[in-house]
Amino acid sequence: MRQASLKLKNYYQTKVNFITDNDLEKKIFHVLLISFGFLSLCYLFIVGSMISNIIERKTLEVSAHNISNELSELETSYFSMSKEVDMTLSTSMGFKEVKANFATRKALGVLPQNSSSIKLAKNEI
Repeated sequence: MRQASLKLKNYYQTKVNFITDNDLEKKIFHVLLISFGFLSLCYLFIVGSMISNIIERKTLEVSAHNISNELSELETSYFSMSKEVDMTLSTSMGFKEVKANFATRKALGVLPQNSSSIKLAKNEI
């Protein structure tokens, strides 16, 4: 029995020696350490970009609020100025009232009383 166990032990040591090799364990440890470092750097990059985006969004919100306030001030000044515009102001500035002339057409389906005098080309029918 003892000889069989020694043979089995020698067989495993020669055939499976690469699994228990210390060099392989060091390589696996270094790969895990490098991947952990890389993932840590990726995490720091993502968190940093999120923080910078939050800060930029806050500054843009303040800018949008300032623009909204400026727009409301311009609207109130426009409404106050629009109440002052009337015909006397426009004539004093040189504007004149123009009578509009509009061009109108008769309906195409209506023919005059004496329709025999109207001549149409062949392609218009």
